[in-house]
Amino acid sequence: MLIINCNKNVVDKTVEISLQKNAVEDSITEFYVDSVHIGSKGNFKLELKRISCKDSIYADIHLFKFQNNKWVEKQHFAFEKDGILGCDPEYKDFNNDGYSDFTYVSGIAARGANEIRSLFIFDPKKGNLQFIKNSPEFPNLQYNKELDCIDAFSVYGGCSSYFLKISKDSLCPFARIDLFNGYREIYTIKANGKETLIKRDKSEETYLRYKNFSPLEEY
Repeated sequence: MLIINCNKNVVDKTVEISLQKNAVEDSITEFYVDSVHIGSKGNFKLELKRISCKDSIYADIHLFKFQNNKWVEKQHFAFEKDGILGCDPEYKDFNNDGYSDFTYVSGIAARGANEIRSLFIFDPKKGNLQFIKNSPEFPNLQYNKELDCIDAFSVYGGCSSYFLKISKDSLCPFARIDLFNGYREIYTIKANGKETLIKRDKSEETYLRYKNFSPLEEY
C-alpha cells in the first residue's frame, strides 16, 4: 500500500510499493472526475483512476483546488485495489457538516454482502481530505441521522451493527449489536476498546440492521 500526500513539492511516503511508470505497462481501466460534489462547488476537483500495472492494480486519487485561474494539486493518494470490482465513487456527507465526503469501493467480502469502501472526510477549513485509515474494516458504511454518527453493517454467519464516531483519522466504535447463533447481544464500547455487554436475549432474526441500540430500533 502506498499513501502519498502532496502539498506543492512536499511528498510524504508512508508505505512504499512498486508502481510502474512505463506508459506501455500502465493501463487506466477507470477514470472519474468531479468538481461539483466535493468541497464547495467549482472550487475543488477530485480525480479517481483505477490503474493496472504489470504486477498490481491500484486506485489513484488526486484532489485539486482552483487557484489563480488554474487547478493546483493539493493531495495525492494511491492504494492497492482488487481487480474484481470497479471503484464506484460516491459523495455523501458522513459527518453532518454540510460538505460531501468521498468513498470508493476498495474491497469485497462475504460474496458481495459486505461492501468495503475507503472513506475520505473533506475538511472545509484546511481544504483537503482526511483519509479514515480503518474505514475498510467496517462494511456498508452510512451516515446515521438519528445518532449523528456513522454506522456499519457486517455480514458473516450472523451479522453485526456498529455505531461509530470519527476521531482524527479513524472510526471509533462506541456500540455494537450482534445477531449470532440464536442470540442478540448489545455492547457498549469505551474509547480504549473495552466492551461491556449490556443486554443478551434470544432472537430468531439472522440478518437485521439497527439504527439505534438504546432504545433498540431497526432500519
